[in-house]
Amino acid sequence: AWTRSSSDIAIEWKSFARCMTPKDERLTAPKGQGYLHERQLMLQMLPLRSGRFLYAVLGARSPRKESPWRSILDMRSDSNLLLVTWNQSIDYLSHSDLLNKPRFAHVFVPHSTIQESKLARYHAAVEWQIALGFRFEYTIFADEDSWPQFSQDLDDATQEQLLAKHTDALSYFHFRLHEDGPARAVMSKGIGEYTAFSQPFSVHRAPSHGEKPCVLDWDDFFGALHGTALPFYTTDLGFDTLSWHISDVSMLAYQNALFAGRVVQYNELEASSESRGHYLE
Repeated sequence: AWTRSSSDIAIEWKSFARCMTPKDERLTAPKGQGYLHERQLMLQMLPLRSGRFLYAVLGARSPRKESPWRSILDMRSDSNLLLVTWNQSIDYLSHSDLLNKPRFAHVFVPHSTIQESKLARYHAAVEWQIALGFRFEYTIFADEDSWPQFSQDLDDATQEQLLAKHTDALSYFHFRLHEDGPARAVMSKGIGEYTAFSQPFSVHRAPSHGEKPCVLDWDDFFGALHGTALPFYTTDLGFDTLSWHISDVSMLAYQNALFAGRVVQYNELEASSESRGHYLE
């Protein structure tokens, strides 16, 4: 069982963040282990457990009753769930079923910006894997209001074929990750998600054809990092006070520099179309 407390994580991620950003600001692949934090180096040494997945889910507060994240541990024996909240701690009464499961952990990071809470989530994911003594094959970072489903662009015959073979979108996603082994895997926000803040490749305005094109740009609302890529996650909080988008762009730049040609978008999948009205509250 993971015994690290939320207060430990909330305090320590700040020193963790200061060590993560490369001193050399040129976007080049790291030589050796130049800028890795000691916890990332420790993570690198852990054995990789194939077929195991960690979902690190970020939200303002506890998942709603109808949220599929509440049932993922019952749906999937191969997955762990890490829930990170920044506005309110988890509602212990309504989530008692989750709290009793050894494959569940919760971290509350109050008084943090969106990007700070994302970095705290990464720190918590690293710490849990160190405590467990192994790396998951994939760590999936997701917003609480996103859930993978088959794309509305698929014709009925194709979707029925995928459902017959894989049961549901999540099973298909795990199958593709295990078969393809990309450094990072992302999916679309769906054909209905066009806003001023949408990034081009996440809304089918670029490589929308083909099952798994490589992409240079994506929305950070849902994405999987391979266990060998996870220690090299980094972002830049230098301009976080101006806009939370800038930190996302820095993360895209770093990961393209490190994993060029190994970031894959699965066009058969997209985010569920449920309301995101409370996400930034």
